[in-house]
Amino acid sequence: MTGKGLPNTPPDIEGPNGDFNRYMQGLNRPIPGYVYLAAPYYSENKKLMALRREAIAKMAKAIIGQGNAVFSPIAYTVKLEEDGIHHPDGWYTLDMSFLAAAAGVVLLCLPGWEESKGVLTELGFARGKATPIAVVDHREMEEAIGADQLEMMRTIWNQTKGCS
Repeated sequence: MTGKGLPNTPPDIEGPNGDFNRYMQGLNRPIPGYVYLAAPYYSENKKLMALRREAIAKMAKAIIGQGNAVFSPIAYTVKLEEDGIHHPDGWYTLDMSFLAAAAGVVLLCLPGWEESKGVLTELGFARGKATPIAVVDHREMEEAIGADQLEMMRTIWNQTKGCS
């Protein structure tokens, strides 16, 4: 995980020596409760959305593999929506309920995250509640998601900037 002063990291994100990051790195014990996985999803480019969804699921799997519980709004609710299942209050309400109770937030900085209204809302909410935030670093993203998939997302994002 990255932290303060590192490229593409919000300035108030927990630094690499914070307790939350030690938990996320799998040192000694998993974090109590669960973490909320924040990542960009929506785009007018359906290929980019599909790649993001797959990457988010892979990262959720990696977090679970570290012995941590994770709630990922994209990994868990998009399929339900596709199957015609709708939360009566909307997915945003459900997502914010999970975010409010999370022990921490893991930010997956997929291409376009800095402009994602959803991610910015989630980070603002977490900051307002003083919820720890950790950023998945590039090496960890490549291990969990794959360098080729990340590069494909970057290419598509760069071609469609401003469409998400």
